[in-house]
Amino acid sequence: MMSSKVSNKEYIMSKISQYLNEHLTGDVTTADATRYTYATDGSILAAVPDLVVYPSVTDDIRKLARFTYQLAQKGHILPMSPRGSGLNQTGAAISDGIIIDTPTHMNRVFEFDQKQRLVRVQPGVTLGAINAALQLHGFHIPYEGVPAAATIGGAIASNTHTHHGTYIGDSVAELEVVLANGDIMQTKRLSRRELSSKKGLQTMEGAIYRAIDTLLDDSQSTIKTIAASRVPANAGYPGIAQVRRRGMFDLTPLFIGSQGTLGIVSEMILEADLYNEDLLTFAVLVESYDDMVRVINTILEHQPESLHVVDSRLAKLAYKAGRRHAVVAPHIERGDAFAAVLVGAFGDFSERTRQRKVKKLFKDIDRYSADRMVAEDLDEARALRSIENDLYATCQIAPKASPISSLFSGVYIPPRRVTDFLASIQKLTQHYRVALPFTASAISSIYSFWPSLPVRSTQDKQALFKLYDAFSALVIAHGGSVTAGEAEGRLKAPFVVKEDDAGTQALYQAIRQIFDPHGTLNAGVKNGFELRDVAKYLRLPNGAAGPIIRPQ
Repeated sequence: MMSSKVSNKEYIMSKISQYLNEHLTGDVTTADATRYTYATDGSILAAVPDLVVYPSVTDDIRKLARFTYQLAQKGHILPMSPRGSGLNQTGAAISDGIIIDTPTHMNRVFEFDQKQRLVRVQPGVTLGAINAALQLHGFHIPYEGVPAAATIGGAIASNTHTHHGTYIGDSVAELEVVLANGDIMQTKRLSRRELSSKKGLQTMEGAIYRAIDTLLDDSQSTIKTIAASRVPANAGYPGIAQVRRRGMFDLTPLFIGSQGTLGIVSEMILEADLYNEDLLTFAVLVESYDDMVRVINTILEHQPESLHVVDSRLAKLAYKAGRRHAVVAPHIERGDAFAAVLVGAFGDFSERTRQRKVKKLFKDIDRYSADRMVAEDLDEARALRSIENDLYATCQIAPKASPISSLFSGVYIPPRRVTDFLASIQKLTQHYRVALPFTASAISSIYSFWPSLPVRSTQDKQALFKLYDAFSALVIAHGGSVTAGEAEGRLKAPFVVKEDDAGTQALYQAIRQIFDPHGTLNAGVKNGFELRDVAKYLRLPNGAAGPIIRPQ
């Protein structure tokens, strides 16, 4: 007889692991060392999973889903959470149930149809690996601003934003999804006749098509409101507004940004863009935030391929950590005052056009820029564009109260309200006595703020939540969104309810119930995760010794 509740659970999990190992071609483990490895992601939350599963084929995911679904039907909930590289900043890649690791085995690029520009891949392949394959043929998936080590599955699940002003989800053409009960769904554009055929299926897939079609009819007013919004947001399931378009029916948009709560993506077909290696990369220093806004607006008039901004306070932090960038290092060493550095690129295929653009741009911003430069070669261009990535690396080794980006990242501010918003942020920082330096993807006006706060005591946690509550209220008051950069996961779930009205929230809950009737798909992500849960799962921001939640 087991001596405690914990040992009882460990015994049960070992039996489940043994059973799954006998039926899956991949691997399953309950080893403590492995489980603790998967206890954290790129957020400030942590939870130790019961099991870690390494599927090698789609059928492994199907068998696992069927097993957990049957358990749930008997009243035993063992939720599954798909995981890529573990870089998610919202706590969507952690779980106290089952972690499904896709990069280990399901990491293939199957084929590329150059004529149609379509590439078929598995969810565990990284963005860097996809582009390494595509660039051999002169194509790529635009992802600047997203780490190359991020998996395509994770980037689609969160609908991660890029510095190109696009989302990773924009590249998705079709998906293969394992549903909660283990059935397979292939999403694509369907005609009315094809939809009718799908609705006639006596399977979970058929039930989903019937339920979503009815929900669309019953929620037309709410869906029109979602479709009319000009504020980019990934909270809930805003893709519902794109399911019916131009006489076609396609569930693909619904899965993009759903973070594994509607099904587990096991394969995908992506649309590739033409690739141009000969970018003209430039950098501009500005002395004030007012000048920054003017320069951003002027650069955008010249249609850059990408444009991102790094606050001077963060550039100096990276400098102190040994990161020397040609455009900022001399100014830091001389003690010059500057507000931010802007790094952009022109991607026109004509070198003459690129040179003409940058010459005209530098003339237009002459009175507002403190310094500017053009990268002379590919290495210098890569160094300039790495400023923000260097910042992330710096924060991983920063001592004590290191900058917390995950909770305050991916914030959309309407371009016309940026100056007012930054002025309001200045008042907020004075009230809470904490600095809020930022980075930004300027093409889409999406900002990430980096407060430096200790998160050790209950009082520290309360201070963090009070600051974020006031911060998110400011974002909404200025017509913005806190989930523009990626979906809300667990971390932002308690706060995003301010963004949607009761009708929209009810619609999203109905969608979740249709796809996940027993709560086995990434439980706690997107809804059902309250502020007290966030506090319980909170860990130290730099990954040092902090609270790790052991499953009970």
